[in-house]
Amino acid sequence: MFFKYRSFQKVFFLFFILFALTAFCTAATAAESNEMGSGELVFHPLGFFQFGPMVDIGPRIGKSTFLDAHIRWSYAGLLYQAIETEGFENEANPNGFGVGIKITHLLIPAGSTSGMYVGGLFEYTWGGSKYTDDDYSAYSWERKWKGYDIMFNIGYRWRFPSGFFMQLGGFAGFHNQYKAEITYGNNRTKSNPDGVMLIAMLEFSIGTEFGK
Repeated sequence: MFFKYRSFQKVFFLFFILFALTAFCTAATAAESNEMGSGELVFHPLGFFQFGPMVDIGPRIGKSTFLDAHIRWSYAGLLYQAIETEGFENEANPNGFGVGIKITHLLIPAGSTSGMYVGGLFEYTWGGSKYTDDDYSAYSWERKWKGYDIMFNIGYRWRFPSGFFMQLGGFAGFHNQYKAEITYGNNRTKSNPDGVMLIAMLEFSIGTEFGK
């Protein structure tokens, strides 16, 4: 399983470069000022080593608040796979995602272009894992689950005149896995969900404020 995950490292570097170029090109169309854009696009590459990379995009509401649509591909996260597969003993389901909304409020001091941000995230999540026994199919199984996350987000955003920015911060909150089922062969039965657990992850992200 770890060997399979190494292919994501190549995808990570390629996607990181493409996203950075896109962010710079998009920001270059904005006026050369530090006025906040009418929207933002954010990519969280550190998720490849935690619970999956994330992309957020949405409009600015009010003077310094952004409301984003959010998506996370949890399957592509190394830590997620380690937990989901019990130390890479099994195989994670590639169809593991989280979708939701994220709100970010910037606290930019007067006379400055960069500053702290606070916000929150709600996402509906699903995923699973499976084990395949090629010799005894009756021993093969697949587990699927559904849940949701509620997290608080805080950090610091470095903003540049072009609209490009970098962020460093963290997320903390809880995950509630409220439904699970397991299938042995053709027999599907309910399984005990993991319930509520605390979660946290570091954030390093890049993005652009567009539409200045």
